[in-house]
Amino acid sequence: MCRYYTDTELPSVVTLLYANNSEADIVFRNEFEAMQSRNRNLRVVLTLAEGGSEWKGHTGRINADMIREEVPDYLKTVFYICGPPAMVDAMRTVLKDLRVAEKGVRTEDLTGY
Repeated sequence: MCRYYTDTELPSVVTLLYANNSEADIVFRNEFEAMQSRNRNLRVVLTLAEGGSEWKGHTGRINADMIREEVPDYLKTVFYICGPPAMVDAMRTVLKDLRVAEKGVRTEDLTGY
């Protein structure tokens, strides 16, 4: 989605909240960094379960506080959640607690984890 959005120069603001266990697990990190340099409306926010001493970003799971901080207009935002079914369900709960309308949430379960 981020590549399509960047390549077609769509004007919408996109924030990707991307959770991984460690820095070594961040798939497509270089590509995301390149897209951000080309597209001023794209922000990639990383969070790690295991942030080392050099890590300057978020640690822990994506949660309500992180959403409020990184997506200030979250009540007007459409969320696309993609990941293992348990993570998708947890994110739905977080968004429901934040009072994000159900019509503003799209999901895709990635099985096989």
